[in-house]
Amino acid sequence: MYQGIECKIYPNEKQRQLIHMTFGHTRFIWNEMLAMLNARYENNPDLQMLSYNALSSLIPQMKKEYP
Repeated sequence: MYQGIECKIYPNEKQRQLIHMTFGHTRFIWNEMLAMLNARYENNPDLQMLSYNALSSLIPQMKKEYP
C-alpha cells in the first residue's frame, strides 16, 4: 500500500529560482540519457538496454562535460 502526504509550499523568490533550476537540470539529464539510449538502440537493436546503475555511473562524467 502506498501512502503520501499532500501539502502546499510557499517558497520565496530565491527558493523558487532554485526549484526551477533543479527541475531544469533534472529535465536536461533525462533528455540526454533518453537521446543516448535511443541512439544506442537505433545503431544496434540487439544490444541490451543499460541498467540504472550503468546510467547513474555516467552522471559524474556529464557533470564534467556540462558544468
